[in-house]
Amino acid sequence: MSNDWTGRSAQPRRPGRQGPPPSPLALAHEARGALQEQFYRVDQFQSDIGGTVKLYAELLPERAGRTGVVPGWATLDAKATELIVAYLEALDRFDPLEECTPAQVIDATHLFGQLAPKLGLLGNDMEGFLERFGPELRRVGEVRHQVETRLGAAAAKVQEAEAAWLRMTNDGFQFEVADQAIARARIAGRKLAAAGSLLTPDKATEGAEVVEKLASEALALATDLPRRAATLRNRIPSLATRIDALETRAGSVPEAMRALRREFSTPNWDDLARRETDVAELLADARSRVARLRQLHEAGDLTAALVALDELETRLDEAGTVVDGPRERLALLRALRDDPQHRYDTTRFQLRDARYLIMNGKTVASQPWAGRLDRAAAELIALEGLLEGHHHPDYWDLHVRLDALNQQIRTLIDDYRAAH
Repeated sequence: MSNDWTGRSAQPRRPGRQGPPPSPLALAHEARGALQEQFYRVDQFQSDIGGTVKLYAELLPERAGRTGVVPGWATLDAKATELIVAYLEALDRFDPLEECTPAQVIDATHLFGQLAPKLGLLGNDMEGFLERFGPELRRVGEVRHQVETRLGAAAAKVQEAEAAWLRMTNDGFQFEVADQAIARARIAGRKLAAAGSLLTPDKATEGAEVVEKLASEALALATDLPRRAATLRNRIPSLATRIDALETRAGSVPEAMRALRREFSTPNWDDLARRETDVAELLADARSRVARLRQLHEAGDLTAALVALDELETRLDEAGTVVDGPRERLALLRALRDDPQHRYDTTRFQLRDARYLIMNGKTVASQPWAGRLDRAAAELIALEGLLEGHHHPDYWDLHVRLDALNQQIRTLIDDYRAAH
C-alpha cells in the first residue's frame, strides 16, 4: 500500500454546485481519521515485521549477522516508536475534540496534518523493507517448519511410550520404575514443546534427542517388564532345572581339575583352582534365590521378583563359568598342546588378510596402518617362540595372548575399512 502525501487535508470537491464549507471541527475530525489510518498501518507493520525480525535474529543468528535485516529494521522501528509517541501525545492533547476551543481545533488539524504524512512515509518505508527482505525473512518460516517437524517426531515417541504404558496398566501390571520413566519422558516433552518457538534447528535436535532417549527407555520398560513378568510362572521351574543340571555337571569338576594338575603346569589352571571350592556355595545360593523368587511371585510383588530374577540369572552365569571352566580349559589346553601350529596358522592367515587389504597392490603401506601391521607381526613372531625350550609351557598364556592379537588384527581391519 502506498500513499500520495501532498499536504492536503481534504479530498477535492466535485465541480458544479458547492455545499457549505466544512466546519473547523469537521476538518479536525477528517485530519484525525487520516492520521489514525496511517498509525494503524504503521502499527501493524511494526508488530508483524518486528516479530518476524526478532525470530530471524534468534533462529538464524549467523545469517542475521551477515545481512542488513536486523540493523535496517532497528532504524525503522526506532522511527516508528518516536512517531507513535508523538501520535499518542497529539491525540491525548486534543481529546475530546468537541471540547476544544476554536483555536485548539485549528492547532489539532495542523498537528494531525503534519504527523499523518510522516507516518504514511514511514509505512511506505516499512513496506519497501518487506519487499526487499521478504525472501530472507521467509527463512524464518522454513526454520520454524523444520523445528516443528523435529519436535513433532519427539512428541510421537512420547505418545508411543504413553500408549505402551497405558496398555501395561490396563493389563493389570504396575511397575514404579516404568511409572517414573514415563513421567520423565512426559515432563521433558512438555518442556521441549514450550520452548519450541525459540529453538534453533540445532537446539531442537539436541532437545528432541533427549526426549526420544527418555521415551525409548520408558517404552522399553513398559513393554519388557509386563512380558517378563508374564513368563515368571514358567521361568521359575526352568531355573530350578538349570540348577539341577549345573549340580550334575559339578560332579566332573574334581576329575577335570585332577587332569589339569597332572597334565599341565600350575600357571595353566591356577586361576580355576582358586574357585574350585566355590561350586557348592554358588549352587546353594542359587537354590535359595529360586525359593525367594517363587515367594515374591506368589505374593504378587512383580517388581521385586524381576529384580530377583536378574540377580539369580547373573549368579547362575557365574556358577556355570565355575562349574564348566575346568572341563572347558582341559579341552582347550589339550588341543593347543597337540597342535599349536593350527592356532598360529589361524592368526597368521588373519594377519595376511589384513596386509592384503591395507597394501592393496602397493609396495609400501601408509601410516598409521604400516606401524600397526608391523606391531601385530612382531607380536606373532614373539608368540611363535613362546613354547620353545620350555618343559612345562604356559599354554593358557599363549591362548590369551593369541586371542588378544586376533582382536587387535580385527580392530585394525575394521578401522581401515571405516577410514576408506
